[in-house]
Amino acid sequence: MRLRLPASPVLRLTVGLVGLAACFLISIDLLFGSPASREDQAHPYMEAIAELGTREIVEQLLPLDHEAIEHAMDEFRRSHPMVLAVVVRDKAGALVASSGVPEPGAALSHIQVAIQSRGGAWGSADFAFASWSDSSGAGWLNSRRLLLPLGTALGMVVLIYFYLRRALHFLDPSAVVPDRVRTAFDGLTEGVVVLDLQGQVVLANKAFRQMASADAAKLNGRPLLDAARLELPAGEATTTPWESTIMTGVGRLGLFIRMGPVHDRRAGHLNCSPITDARGKVRGCLVTVADMTAVEKANIELHATLQELEHSRAQIELQNRELEHLASRDGLTGLFNRRTFFDRANACLSRAARTGQALAVFMMDIDHFKSFNDRYGHSTGDVVIQGVARHLQKTLRLHDLAGRYGGEEFCVLCEDIDEAAAAALAERIRVQVEREAGRGAHGTNDLSVTVSIGVATTGTCGTSDLAQLIELADSALYAAKQSGRNRVCFAPRASLQQLSIAA
Repeated sequence: MRLRLPASPVLRLTVGLVGLAACFLISIDLLFGSPASREDQAHPYMEAIAELGTREIVEQLLPLDHEAIEHAMDEFRRSHPMVLAVVVRDKAGALVASSGVPEPGAALSHIQVAIQSRGGAWGSADFAFASWSDSSGAGWLNSRRLLLPLGTALGMVVLIYFYLRRALHFLDPSAVVPDRVRTAFDGLTEGVVVLDLQGQVVLANKAFRQMASADAAKLNGRPLLDAARLELPAGEATTTPWESTIMTGVGRLGLFIRMGPVHDRRAGHLNCSPITDARGKVRGCLVTVADMTAVEKANIELHATLQELEHSRAQIELQNRELEHLASRDGLTGLFNRRTFFDRANACLSRAARTGQALAVFMMDIDHFKSFNDRYGHSTGDVVIQGVARHLQKTLRLHDLAGRYGGEEFCVLCEDIDEAAAAALAERIRVQVEREAGRGAHGTNDLSVTVSIGVATTGTCGTSDLAQLIELADSALYAAKQSGRNRVCFAPRASLQQLSIAA
């Protein structure tokens, strides 16, 4: 029948150490014996010495010479160093002779020998022997009280050392994994770690050790979180993924982690799978880590490149808008140039044709503009044009189109407007220009600046052609100038009608 040891490594070590201690103590007792048994073995020897000394003393008792008796006892003590003192008493207990005095506190063994005479008991001889352990001649080092504990301790240290060395070989996590398994794991490009039930590292392959920047000695037998300096997602702070896998038996996949020293942090995807025995009981956890550092670095570089491209695209769009603005605007007034105005006005007319909305076209000209150039110079003339354009934009609605038609002429297109509203808007423009456009036009001097406006609408003119509308509005403008300038004239279908008079 084979003896089955406890399954727990701790219990196995406990049983083994107790057995070693018991065997060692039994061996010490068999080899050296206990102090009590050695004293028992020496007792017959001490009795023989005492009887020999008693015979020598009896030979000196016949003449009862006290000096001779004490001399004989002194000689006997010198020949037998173990005898510390000899005392002779008569049968009444009176002292007859004595030799030697034991040292205070010395361990003694006493042997008493009776002295007989022809008439019966005469007295006794009392011998004091040194303790057997103190009389071996080896000094304090040979004392059994010191040698036994020291020898026991030294022997136990030696035996337990070799026992634990052998036991820990089997308990070493890396020792239980065959070399062929370690070699196979080291050949994997993905980091692989085998954990026990306590979450401590049993085996870490080469790829994982490189990611953690640690050798096997720093990983084996230590908690994975600390050994590999893992940084888990915020939601995994209380229970690690492998602890959850060990407790529930359910694996975890695709957790993004960081690991390794601060100067060389690695990024990876961590997966956990339970390790089970034949009965399905969880015995550990298999952790794999895919190194995503290069991918993360590439993503960061790609993101930076995309940001640069986005910034470049925004810059290009801004430049395109600036170029479009420059290409579509008049450089002096900021209004649409003639080409852009026509493009946008035609789009408005097409939209109005589909929806049936009414449109109005204004043709506007600065009165007596040539006199400004002749009297004050062309720079003042440019200031006058800019002032008129500025107040024109201020008065128009947001969706109205205004463009510089040429020289001091301006063209305006207004959507979704009838005749009355068009006339009112044109009058507001005229009044605003008259009041404000000439202020400070020539240094600090105010100039009198007015405009004449001709208006044509699709409702009254019966046409949706831009060129015809502009021609009709231009005819109305000519009529306004002929009527005295600084006024608004409206173009009906067949004839021109003056809608306002000079202010």
